[in-house]
Amino acid sequence: MDMPVNDLNNHRAFDISEDGKVITIVRKGRLTHITANPDGTLHYEFKPASAA
Repeated sequence: MDMPVNDLNNHRAFDISEDGKVITIVRKGRLTHITANPDGTLHYEFKPASAA
């Protein structure tokens, strides 16, 4: 189960995975996954939210 994170206006901003390595953002019909790699780099993946 992902942990939702809210902004200062108490709106859901993004979700963090339980292991803390993946952030999921849904905005304007787009789904973004940001993954932390073991070497310290980030991997970004973008897709339509309907494909989730």
